[in-house]
Amino acid sequence: MTPSAAKIAILLNGPKYCGKDTAAGALLEAFGSEASIFRFTVPVKEETHRRYGLDVAYDHYEDQSVKDAPLPEFGGLSPRQAYIKVGDELRAEHGPDIVTRMLCDNISRSPVPVVVNPDCGGDGEAEGIVDLLGYDRVIVFRIHKEGHDYAGDSRSWVTSDKVRKIDIVNVAGQVADYLSTVRHIAEMFRNSVMAVEASGVADAICRDMTDAERTEMEGLTAGMHARAMEIMAGRGRRFG
Repeated sequence: MTPSAAKIAILLNGPKYCGKDTAAGALLEAFGSEASIFRFTVPVKEETHRRYGLDVAYDHYEDQSVKDAPLPEFGGLSPRQAYIKVGDELRAEHGPDIVTRMLCDNISRSPVPVVVNPDCGGDGEAEGIVDLLGYDRVIVFRIHKEGHDYAGDSRSWVTSDKVRKIDIVNVAGQVADYLSTVRHIAEMFRNSVMAVEASGVADAICRDMTDAERTEMEGLTAGMHARAMEIMAGRGRRFG
């Protein structure tokens, strides 16, 4: 199992249909088996189905043809509306951070080093992940697309100064450019974490070394970091 201190998280924040799930898929492809999807909505959907007496999987209503359609099993609400309603109820019943705590537990138990979250809905959720992993290990991609906003939604943009944020525009008809940008920034972020770790390891090891040993170790560390950068550069070309 990968300890929380060794994980990084990429959170996708933006209104519905802005391209978050598409970006998450591209990140899974880029990072392969090192990454996995963690959604705030999974425990909420499971609890929603339980409250409405539905014995179905959490993703049973994911098809676009039904996700926003009023359904009798949800009392005339659409699945999306029902999930938002129950999420708000959970927060009222157990505290505003209950869903975040559920997700953090899942992240802590997972062996994967790269957390991809495609449904970050505001400051509290993002800050909860930062509290778990650390400021330098979490970044929020705020996805903007013309004609899409948070009107009528209890979720919102991440604006907290406690969280790293970067804005990415998903221009209609330019999905290849959009996904290339998402992958490139994600890989740059991971590279930056790797570089800091390499430097920190060298500093810790070198404290009790002689000057000659310290110089040799710093050279080895720089070489390993350069090789990691080469590997990541090659991966970027493959998806570029």
